[in-house]
Amino acid sequence: METILHLIDAMAMMASIALVFGVIGRRQWSERVRHISLGAAFGLGAVFSMLQPVFVYQDAIIDARSLFIGFAGAFLGAEGAAVALGVAILGRLSINHQFAALIGVVGLIMAAGLGLVWARLTAARPGLPGRHLLLGVMISGALTAFLLLPGFGEPHDYALKLSAMMTFNIIGSVVLGAFIDRERQMAAAEAEARLAAATDPLTGLLNRRGLARRFQASEGARGSKGSALLLVDLDHFKAVNDTWGHGAGDAVLRLAGERLQHAARGQDTVSRVGGEEFAVLLTNVDTAEVRATAERLRADLAAPCRLSDTCAICITASVGAVCWQPGTQRLEIVSEAADRALYRAKSRGRDRAVIEAAL
Repeated sequence: METILHLIDAMAMMASIALVFGVIGRRQWSERVRHISLGAAFGLGAVFSMLQPVFVYQDAIIDARSLFIGFAGAFLGAEGAAVALGVAILGRLSINHQFAALIGVVGLIMAAGLGLVWARLTAARPGLPGRHLLLGVMISGALTAFLLLPGFGEPHDYALKLSAMMTFNIIGSVVLGAFIDRERQMAAAEAEARLAAATDPLTGLLNRRGLARRFQASEGARGSKGSALLLVDLDHFKAVNDTWGHGAGDAVLRLAGERLQHAARGQDTVSRVGGEEFAVLLTNVDTAEVRATAERLRADLAAPCRLSDTCAICITASVGAVCWQPGTQRLEIVSEAADRALYRAKSRGRDRAVIEAAL
C-alpha cells in the first residue's frame, strides 16, 4: 500500500512539473530565461523525488530523479539541463555525503547527457511514435552507474533490481511525456490564437494590436539611439479599387506589405493599421536614418505593381514619421504626431516623406 501511495506521489509530481512547464512556456520571456527557469523547476522535481523515494525491492530505491534530469536535457537544451543538474546535485549531496551520493551524481550526469542525445536523435522527427518510450529506455542507461555500489546486491539480484527501475523509468517517461506534450499543445494553440488576434489576415502583417505589443517591448530597450514610427499611406488608393476592382486592390495591398518588409530591417516592425495605411516601427535609429528609411520605403512602393502580364498598377505613397527616445512616450502620442506629419505630406502634394520634430 505504501508503495502505491509513493507511486501516486511520483505521478502527481510529474503532473506538477508538466504544469510548471506549461506556465513558464507561455511566458513572453526569452528562450534562455525560460530554459533556465524550467531547468531549476526540473532540478527541484528531482530533489523532491529523492526525498520521497519508492522502495520496490529490498534496498533498491526507485525515484524519478533520472526522469526529471533526462527530460531537462531532452527539452531544455544544454543550458537548461546544466541548471537542472546543478540543483539536483546540490540536493543529492545535501541528503548525505556517502559514496552512494557520488554514484548518484554520476547517474544524474548520465541521465542529462542521454536526454541531450535523445533530443539530437529526434530533432528531425518531433512527432516520432514511441519517442517518449525511447527516452525512458535511454534514461535508464544511467542506472548502470548504480552497479558501482558495493552493496547493490549479488549478481543474480542485479537483473531484478534494474528491471524494476527500468520499468519505472519507461512508464514514468511515457506519463511525463504525455503531460508535457499536452502542455506544449495547449501553449502552441494559445500562441496561435494570440498571433491570429495580432495579425492582419490579408497581408499577414501585424495589426494594431500586434504593433502595440512590439511598441511596448521596444520601449524597454537600453542604449538605443532612438525610436521612430513611420505611417505609410497609399495615395489615391480608392481609385485602384474603383478602376481595377477590389481583388486587384487586395493584391496591391499584399504587394505593398511585402515591399515594406523587404525594405525594412530585420529588427523593424511592419504592420497594417488601416485600409491602405501601414506603420513601420524603427528601433535604434537616429533622425538621419529615419529620413533615409522613409525615402527608401516611398521609392520602393512607387515601383509598378505588376499583377499579371497585362496588368501593372502604379501607386505612390505618403510617409509621416516621428522620432523619440525609448521609454519616454506612449503609442497614442507618437501615432498622433506621425499622423500630423502624414497629413502635411499629403497636403504638400503626396508622394513624399515628412519627418515630425523629435518628441
